[in-house]
Amino acid sequence: MVLTGTYPRSLDDKLRFAFPRGLRQQLTDDASSGLFLAPGMDGSLVLYPRQAFEQLARRVAAASPTGKAVRAFSRLFYGQAQACEFDRQGRLRLPTELATWAGLSKEIVLVGVRDSIEIWDAARWARFRESLADSFDRIAEQALTAGDDDFGFAAPIERSIEAGTDPPSVVDRRDDSESALDSPRQPR
Repeated sequence: MVLTGTYPRSLDDKLRFAFPRGLRQQLTDDASSGLFLAPGMDGSLVLYPRQAFEQLARRVAAASPTGKAVRAFSRLFYGQAQACEFDRQGRLRLPTELATWAGLSKEIVLVGVRDSIEIWDAARWARFRESLADSFDRIAEQALTAGDDDFGFAAPIERSIEAGTDPPSVVDRRDDSESALDSPRQPR
């Protein structure tokens, strides 16, 4: 199942919103249905189908439990994650703690992201999209070239995006044997 699309929604006073029928059917067609809502990246929340949530849990479990970042992530992520379900009208209610954590206002946006759905405050989503609008081609090239980060490309790419500089090229090598990954290019 690949979840895609952008869906503007409004939260009611009880932090409920109507979930798009097509997405809801995709999420509930699976016999092992169940949903988990958790903190996401960049100030979003993430709604995981059970299978994607369990896959993430296996990935975290494979990491060293003695690593400080793994322990901190596990505590913050799983300590705030909650099982959730649709009501009879096809609405989803957001827990107050998670809605506050993500800074959600009345207007939200659902974003299909492969195997999960991100929930963003509408204004924050607009700023995020605007901040990266001119970088899509470069980001896509780097993301699709880097694969699963087998070669350590993701960290320099993320640093360059955060700094507003061009991501380093994976094929560009300097004559002095310094990798382009070691020093991001200056902004254009």
